[in-house]
Amino acid sequence: MITIADIIQFSYFVPSIILLVIFVIRLTNEMLIKRNPIYNNNFFPLILFKSYSDIILMISMFFCSRAARMNIMGDFYRENDGLAIYYYIILQICHTNIYGISLLSSLNTFIALVYPLKYNIWFSKKKIVICLTITLLFGSVYGIAMTFLHPYYRYSKSIKGYIITLKSLYVTYCAIAYAIVINIPIIALSTIMNVTSAVKFVKYYKTRNIRNSQNIPMFVYTIINFLAYSIVVTYTFGKIINFVTVKSDLVESIAQEIAYWNVDLMTFGLFYTVVFSCSPLRDLLLFKSIKESSYNNASSNNNKNERLRTQQTKTPNII
Repeated sequence: MITIADIIQFSYFVPSIILLVIFVIRLTNEMLIKRNPIYNNNFFPLILFKSYSDIILMISMFFCSRAARMNIMGDFYRENDGLAIYYYIILQICHTNIYGISLLSSLNTFIALVYPLKYNIWFSKKKIVICLTITLLFGSVYGIAMTFLHPYYRYSKSIKGYIITLKSLYVTYCAIAYAIVINIPIIALSTIMNVTSAVKFVKYYKTRNIRNSQNIPMFVYTIINFLAYSIVVTYTFGKIINFVTVKSDLVESIAQEIAYWNVDLMTFGLFYTVVFSCSPLRDLLLFKSIKESSYNNASSNNNKNERLRTQQTKTPNII
């Protein structure tokens, strides 16, 4: 059944996914093909990796989950448990990527502001690739493991559509284990690092009066990323509590609807945040060439002045 919420989500899904695809193509071209020095830093690879993951997640979620929930294809999903298995693998891989990027973003900002002299040691290109590879592998292993819990499509009378659920009785234990191993450590570490970074950031930029620093977009993105992740963690624990206690089909349907908004926040929400706050990335969507970009002219003078200041404080530009 198609609801007003579905119409609202679809209205921004289509333009957002198109913009995200254009953004990924343009950023890939500048970073990996042209080797543009403006995009040669330790922040943009995280954004590019997450953007690829977001595209796969959002397209898979739309066709495998949202369309099934709206029941626009009749009984197509009833006998397509293979599609449910594929979706659960992709879901766990992409969710793990999102969580990993959230932690790496917090660590990136924390090291840059608190231990600037060790920044290049901790965040070399090689180590970033290693971290992203580990994140991808861990998500893949967990996604494949979830297939043994037998995901399948089940018709829900409350929403008059299909939802993906798991047959195995061990699903609660897996969710709790994942929360203990992944969610709780990430939220704890991110909280500590972000609070410390915020104090350092405010103190540094107030005393130095640097209003146009290139580090500001990274800091803003990290904080919003952390807040969005906190919402997702809260939702996850709420869903676990429902499964352990009441096991309500209606609550499960509502939880899945909330999950869509959570994913939209963690994907499209963060995408628009980083694009609007960071001029080099914004210029990609505006199809500005390097010569046309105001970033080059405006930032060159700012960089000269900021280098003089950062020579004293040793806080590097991470963008």
